[in-house]
Amino acid sequence: MEWTSTYKSRVVAPGEAVKAINSRDRIFLTGNVSVPQKTLAALVDHAPQLENVEICQALTVGSADYVSPEMEGHLRINSIFISANIRKAVHEGRADFTPVLLSEFPLLFKRGLLPLDVAMIHVSPPDEHGFCSLGVEVGLTKTAFYANMCLCIWNRGRQAQDRRIRLVPGHTATPKRRQHEQPGKTFGHSRRATSRPCSAWTGCTT
Repeated sequence: MEWTSTYKSRVVAPGEAVKAINSRDRIFLTGNVSVPQKTLAALVDHAPQLENVEICQALTVGSADYVSPEMEGHLRINSIFISANIRKAVHEGRADFTPVLLSEFPLLFKRGLLPLDVAMIHVSPPDEHGFCSLGVEVGLTKTAFYANMCLCIWNRGRQAQDRRIRLVPGHTATPKRRQHEQPGKTFGHSRRATSRPCSAWTGCTT
């Protein structure tokens, strides 16, 4: 089966994609200007159906509805930097701060200290070979390789170059869950990680 068929079968809307997230999951959220705002907004809408979901992040910009008092008991932030948009939540005890060197942040996931269930990231649209770029936040976004599932949203302003990943399953990938985003739209979905980073991805967004 061509990669395009696999890809198209896994493209769903943000609201549908976040239904793959379960209570007590741990999520990696890419940061800075690569925060997947549509995915995050969909997660906030879905949060009342979830309990004790942990979101690990470095530094995010933009609105922070996901740390509002209403999210307590549903979503909880564990951040290695205290940015302006989460400072109040940390001070009030509704979010956690874990001081870690930025260079060592991915090791928390790679070494299994904080096993990841889901990663929410930005990627470029796939090129003709099915490759995507991890974009402007490639450093920490590589952390997503250690998650069981990845929800990817397209950044149409980026091209597939530099650090690239493929959208079709590889021999080391055994898909675990398959819920993504749907035409309209905004996402795709991902693969299963074994004891080592998975070499392939199973979906992306539009």
